[in-house]
Amino acid sequence: MKTKFAFTIVELLAVAIIISILVGVGINAYNSSIYRSRTVTFQENVNGVVDCLNVYFSINHRYPDSLEEIRGCLNHTPVNPFTGRDMLTDGSIVYIQLDGGLEYTIVINQPNK
Repeated sequence: MKTKFAFTIVELLAVAIIISILVGVGINAYNSSIYRSRTVTFQENVNGVVDCLNVYFSINHRYPDSLEEIRGCLNHTPVNPFTGRDMLTDGSIVYIQLDGGLEYTIVINQPNK
């Protein structure tokens, strides 16, 4: 009398369901971490632009007419991590010079999830 050892269909389905749940949780965690890293990169790029605006002001005693004037101050072109486009020209950062160049306002347009 030989005994065969095998998995039943119920056991295989249980394993498949458990694996599916683990994959679903893993994919959600991965997507959340990607979004957080893109958000941090976006904020760092904005901070770099603000720093360059302040450097420009300290040298010229006024803020620039457009963001293109600070391009030389930046170590690299700030690329929007959500779109892959240049943040100075794609509308991610809207720069408004105020009070004859003595003040400025920037509006940040970060894409949502």
